Amino acid sequence: RDRTALQLHKPVLREALDWTAVALCDAVEAACGVRPGIKWPNDLVLNRKKLCGILTELEWEAESGEFSCVIIGAGINVSQDEADFGPEVAPIAISLAQALGTAPDRTELAAQVIRSLNALYDDFPAQNAAYLDHFRRDCLTVGNPIKVISGAEERIGTATGISDDFGLTVRWEDGSTETLTSGVVICPGGAYLGVAYTHEGIQVAQWMNERGITALMLRYRMPNGHSEIPLTDVRRMFRTVRENAAEWGIDPCQVGVM
Repeated sequence: RDRTALQLHKPVLREALDWTAVALCDAVEAACGVRPGIKWPNDLVLNRKKLCGILTELEWEAESGEFSCVIIGAGINVSQDEADFGPEVAPIAISLAQALGTAPDRTELAAQVIRSLNALYDDFPAQNAAYLDHFRRDCLTVGNPIKVISGAEERIGTATGISDDFGLTVRWEDGSTETLTSGVVICPGGAYLGVAYTHEGIQVAQWMNERGITALMLRYRMPNGHSEIPLTDVRRMFRTVRENAAEWGIDPCQVGVM
């Protein structure tokens, strides 16, 4: 199919992850007769345990400097048992086989996932309001207490709703309110001789900022024979973002890198 149908200059780019959560809830319900809930922003939950995780990735055309598509990745636990998950994961994860008593037909589940993602593809971005309504209906985070750790600071609050751009609205213990969103740390590319700060860094960050996405460009050091140097800078950047998350309106647990 023509991938250009996903026009990434649309303001709803940041909602692609949340749309996918709704689509996969539809798929599981159609194939298995049970509907998972959504733990904001990108996990499906069944019986209070994680059933599925979702990630999205942007594909960027280096020649044109334009984003061309969103790549969706999701993993649904189908047939695992407690031994498969292991002692650390088993208390927080669940498979469809555990929830249903028997594993569903994988072919049917895959077919329903494809149908739901095809519907998402056709609906994007015109049906944003409908997906937002469904996300709000399925979100299990709303109404529950949450804890946000930012550096040495720990804040306790209650999730009160989902904003129109799929952010999580929170009322803190002191009565103040805030909408949590995600942030992106941009590490420009290069050829180990220099870094393409302008077209792979500044321009990308500006493009995201203009569309309501918090994006920060990292001027990392070149390795110069010491491969750990750039990674050290990335880790330091993550600490800085999380320490300033409250001021910048970012959920410190939702910080990515590209």
